Amino acid sequence: MSTTQTPSIQEYLKYAHLQMAAEALFKLQKPETQPGDRAYGTALDAEMLEFGNNRASVFAPSDAAQFAEDWELVEHISNTKTGFNT
Repeated sequence: MSTTQTPSIQEYLKYAHLQMAAEALFKLQKPETQPGDRAYGTALDAEMLEFGNNRASVFAPSDAAQFAEDWELVEHISNTKTGFNT
């Protein structure tokens, strides 16, 4: 029997927001950026999160402001071999 707990709805939302933020940071890339390149010291701002990835993954203004206040961008790794931004 597994002792692992199923994540709560709030935890799933937190993980979804983290992925949405990672996708929003894709615009940090410069044209010469290679998969796996890293970005450091870039401010995380609500406007970036509201724009998102210019698709469906965008934050509502209030959620973007809260996320930018609660989280700090330490490092961004662009478009890894898996296709994810982290």
